[in-house]
Amino acid sequence: MQISREHRMVTRIQILLLTLFLACHITFNSHANNLKTKDDFTAVNWQDIYTQMNVNHKSIPQTIAVFEQNYLKASNVDSGDRDGNGDEFGTSIAIDGDTLVVGAKFEDGNNDDTLSSGAAYVFVKSNNIWVEQAYLTASNAINDSQFGIAVGISGNTIVVGSHKEDTTATDSGAVYVFTRSSNIWTEQTILKASNPGLNDNFGSSVDIDGDTIVAGAYLEDGADDGNEDDAGAAYVFVGSGNSWTQQEYLQADNLENGDNFGVSVSISNDTIVVGANSENGDDSGLQDDSGAAYVFTRAVTSWTQQDYLSASNAQDKDNFGISVAISADTIVVGAHLEDGLDNGSQDSSGAAYVFTRSGNFWNEQVKLKSDNTTASDLFGNSVAIDGDNIIVGAPNEGGDEGAAYLFTPDQNTWIQQSHLKASNSDAMDLFGLDVAISGNNLASSAPGEDSAFINNPNDNTFDAIGAGAVYVYSSLEILFSNGFESIVISQ
Repeated sequence: MQISREHRMVTRIQILLLTLFLACHITFNSHANNLKTKDDFTAVNWQDIYTQMNVNHKSIPQTIAVFEQNYLKASNVDSGDRDGNGDEFGTSIAIDGDTLVVGAKFEDGNNDDTLSSGAAYVFVKSNNIWVEQAYLTASNAINDSQFGIAVGISGNTIVVGSHKEDTTATDSGAVYVFTRSSNIWTEQTILKASNPGLNDNFGSSVDIDGDTIVAGAYLEDGADDGNEDDAGAAYVFVGSGNSWTQQEYLQADNLENGDNFGVSVSISNDTIVVGANSENGDDSGLQDDSGAAYVFTRAVTSWTQQDYLSASNAQDKDNFGISVAISADTIVVGAHLEDGLDNGSQDSSGAAYVFTRSGNFWNEQVKLKSDNTTASDLFGNSVAIDGDNIIVGAPNEGGDEGAAYLFTPDQNTWIQQSHLKASNSDAMDLFGLDVAISGNNLASSAPGEDSAFINNPNDNTFDAIGAGAVYVYSSLEILFSNGFESIVISQ
């Protein structure tokens, strides 16, 4: 019997797809507790792949699923703390390649001797497993300094914010820089604001890219006269060898009381974006706490404001700018109190806005919402971006269990690829309070998670209320070479 060329082609494609599925299935069974599928791909099996191709003909989703890879806990999780606070491991997270840093702002020190002094934990990925590499604390740790309120990482350098550190002025704040050599992390320096003041909260937000660090002080009171209460500021530091020096002091060009400029910061190369979630609107100033974000660019050693960003549908109390993230020419800004539909019937459901740069101007490209939007989700409380992937946290989704959502671009818009939940979701976990992404690694924190046992999310032999956890995922992609996406398979 002679077999047609067309039949041989279809058979080869079927074999390829089956092989790809089996590889994905084995990987999933090895590393995942809970598969999270794309909305139009309710299960991953051969029949679904076959049907998807048969029905859609040439519409084959590149990203089929995201699966949970690791469940991370602090190495020193215990049954409680003398100050009544859980450690809140996962207060903040940041990731670069195969290194993850996690803040725990209420951790009480290695010997439980400095209450809520805070800590940060470093994990590295080896053979698809994340293992703790280092436990970081401040060299000058004191009670309630909350080291770990914010973290950032770039290569072999980590920055940790401690917004209540007060060696210069009460609760003025500090930022700590750690560097890695031969898998050992060492505190390199402590950064302070050039004009520290009472309760400035310097270090409440931080980020780093290469040899440049940006740190927010959202309660700083104004550049010269200090009369703009809680207007906020951000500070830029540059590194050379073992030394870091302040390069710039950033403030908004429309500085006002209570703007909270610096509540969030993000840097990519020579561009910084700073959130001001309580800014009242650039034109009228009558949209209380609608929020804004400011873009600054560097030429040689000088930083200037490039643009002022606000939501196209700005309303009172949206808190646009509560979170910001930038990757090259794309910025994402969270507005966790945005009210959803035009009639505002989904109070505080939240939104995230994507802006793209053209020349020296930034234009709103799309407004992101989850596909299961409900009131009080706080979608946009955290955002992260890396290249063509955006992740948005919604810590109050599902009655404060929390969730995170992955979006990827599709022509001139962004589409939701995955809805992520913890494998052991529970009330008050706040999964999605912070999110991070680097390459195929996605992370979401749950600082309210209560399990006491490392590597076993369902073992609650004793309670560790608010101990916290972090969940790391990897994207699972099926890619097709040119031409395969146009093949029609018929039964």
